[in-house]
Amino acid sequence: MDYFSCQRPWAFYGLLFLIPAIALSVSKYIKLIQNGTIGNSAIFQKLKRRLVIRLIFWSLSWTMLVTAYSGLFWGAEPRAVHQSGKDLALVFDVSWSMTAKDIADGNSSAMTRLEAVASYTEGLLDKLDETKISAVLAKGEGMIAIPQTNDKNAIYPLIHSLSPRLMSTVGSSLGGGINAAMESFPTLSISARTILVFTDGEETDGTLARATETALRSGIQIIFLGFGSEQETKIISGDGKTPVSTALRSESLINMVSQVNAKVSDISKTHRQAGLGLDTAKAFYIPAQKKGSAHQVLKIIKDFSSFEKKSTTIYEMHSVPRWKLFCFLALLFLIAGIFFSELNISKFSSSKKSLLPIMLICFTGLFQGCNAKWNGSKNILEGAFHWYRKEYREAVTSFMDTIEYAKEENDPLLKQYALYGLASTYLAQGEQAAALSRLNELPPDTPDNIKFATLYNSGIISYNKGNYNEAAVLFRQALLIDEGNIDAKINLEMSLQQQVNKSTEGVQELNPVQENQQKNQLESAIFSLIREKETNQWKNQQSQENSNSNLDY
Repeated sequence: MDYFSCQRPWAFYGLLFLIPAIALSVSKYIKLIQNGTIGNSAIFQKLKRRLVIRLIFWSLSWTMLVTAYSGLFWGAEPRAVHQSGKDLALVFDVSWSMTAKDIADGNSSAMTRLEAVASYTEGLLDKLDETKISAVLAKGEGMIAIPQTNDKNAIYPLIHSLSPRLMSTVGSSLGGGINAAMESFPTLSISARTILVFTDGEETDGTLARATETALRSGIQIIFLGFGSEQETKIISGDGKTPVSTALRSESLINMVSQVNAKVSDISKTHRQAGLGLDTAKAFYIPAQKKGSAHQVLKIIKDFSSFEKKSTTIYEMHSVPRWKLFCFLALLFLIAGIFFSELNISKFSSSKKSLLPIMLICFTGLFQGCNAKWNGSKNILEGAFHWYRKEYREAVTSFMDTIEYAKEENDPLLKQYALYGLASTYLAQGEQAAALSRLNELPPDTPDNIKFATLYNSGIISYNKGNYNEAAVLFRQALLIDEGNIDAKINLEMSLQQQVNKSTEGVQELNPVQENQQKNQLESAIFSLIREKETNQWKNQQSQENSNSNLDY
């Protein structure tokens, strides 16, 4: 069954509590018989019936509760996720097949596939602006070489040192590289995510199709760039002795991409509304040596992201949680146990029975009315809840839904709160351009608390861009609304100081109203430690090359 999973399988040990519960009920029944409290056969049959019915229905009720707590998921449904910004993971195939020297360099000579990858990547990086990038090495497994960063200069040293000797594992696992690339994306990111795979299509473990399908279902698009000649080329495998043949497996990559796209589309099509099929993530194959391939890659990345637009909706496939179903069944079995064991249905008059469906209809209508009245407020509350839990993708979705609902209900105040919540979420993720566009949508007649926060956060954005004069103006305007706010006063002083001396080094980072002040320092420290660890790992791996495998090519 697709998407079947269980979060807490150990919860089923709770079913063992049924054993003492059943034993206690049977023991109580036996004592009643031994004490002679049962007067005649009619009472005996009635007591026996009650006991059996309760045991059956209440045992089922407990079973449903345990199952609900176990966290069962099955089936798949598309979930709309609003995205802003661009995240890119570069996956470099560094298996021995990529050392084949079969690509013309334009000077009547040839270069290796890895050399062509380095040159191609360098050209792409020059065109990728406002994009967070990570780098992954793929050989016998996948390894995150460089965590996600805004600094493209961190990528250049890696691409010019690509070699099979960077990893000691044997074989070629492109699927492992894609899995590592998915792990390199921040789990709370609201950016559009793309994986760019530089490869010749040679793999030895057959995991590529499955990994690609998993990525697409998660809303991550994949672009395969094929390097090499389709004519077989002789190389020496990883053992340094055995000659093997290698070629660009373009037909294999094309077929895999077509099959995975069709499979993911078929699964989601049965659950989505009509017209939403183009909004799902897809896989692409592009021969790197094809004229205009780099322009095509950049266009795919740009179209998939929403940096130039206010937002983009992507439909991700998620497993469906079933705890609500089992909680409902638990309650149903509990009520059924009481109803069938205690109540005598034959004594109900027809008039009383007729009241049941009427009461049910009224009860349902009452809740439907409440739902219509509080739907917008509920979405705002859900968005704020997700924000404080740093579940930014879900928060963006809740705020965007509230904006649409506010437009339908013509509720300007609800829309203003949703716009500010959306801007705060973008700002918490570092998407300053998207945050500013949402703040600019707020009208001047917003409530004072929203107006103050809007001016304050706009000042933060201007300060981070180096527009200190504009930042000072915005902080002054914020203080006109809340003259006692200490943070705004401090930020105003800092902006004025930066105006006087823009050349001062070590400019302090300002934090928005809802942002952790130690976030940037912690990220920098973690990044430095990871880089140092990976550098040492590369040095160690250069002396650990496996020399006895014919699969390592």
